[in-house]
Amino acid sequence: MKTKPKEIIAIVFVLVVLTIIGLVVGSYVGYGNSIAIAVDLGFVIFVAVELVRRLKIHLTKEIRDGVAQNEAYMALLDTVKPRIPLPPTRGWAASPDFLRLVAQHIIELKPHQMVELGAGVSSIISGYILEKQGSGKLTSFEHDTDYANKYRQILDLHGLSAYIDIYDKPFKQYDINGKQWTWYDFPEMGQIDLLIIDGPPKHIQHLARYPALPLLKKHLKPGSVILADDTNRKDLQEIVKLWKQEFDNWSFENLPAEKGAYKIVVIPNHTNAASQG
Repeated sequence: MKTKPKEIIAIVFVLVVLTIIGLVVGSYVGYGNSIAIAVDLGFVIFVAVELVRRLKIHLTKEIRDGVAQNEAYMALLDTVKPRIPLPPTRGWAASPDFLRLVAQHIIELKPHQMVELGAGVSSIISGYILEKQGSGKLTSFEHDTDYANKYRQILDLHGLSAYIDIYDKPFKQYDINGKQWTWYDFPEMGQIDLLIIDGPPKHIQHLARYPALPLLKKHLKPGSVILADDTNRKDLQEIVKLWKQEFDNWSFENLPAEKGAYKIVVIPNHTNAASQG
């Protein structure tokens, strides 16, 4: 169980309050002073033991996660061999284990057309792999022009601009089953072999990343692969649940990753395929 800062504050607050109560009661009730102190000390010991237990679990998990991410990062560096240092990972940026998943799938699939929703470190990793393979193109969609320009400069410093187009336009409105959604201004383009979903930000609207599959399904072909990041988040879990209901014949695999990840493989609807045949 992960100890949250709010839980620690709450435990300390209760401890302080009960300590004060015990001292006040003990000062007014002489014969009960020892009882009050004993009860208070018992609670102190209980809280201390519980706090140490939770902190131990929390620190153990943090150390384990840190080691796993460091291993993934070192493997990533060995794979892409960047010409200059990479920007920071984790936090708001993708974690090394997800970036390694992206690299592995590019190597495996050798995509002709990649699409990425949300530019970032994954853009750089993708660019290096595409460069090594000598083919393929990444189109990265970004709603923030300043951030897009920043990453254009970073990609240029890495010498990867020839393999990546960052498409930055303001969000636009879409109608999906009678509901309005704010999402990327997505132009007409060919079939997508590999789709990376790491945007838009959740503050845009509730379930902000949901439109990706309903709006892009016409660009996805049988065998296309989708990698979705951050699926440990409650809003992403709800989104994945909706996707599973709408695309129930597709393959959904929950992958081990620090922030959660899903691999989705497009599988044709055999009923429709048979009727068209």
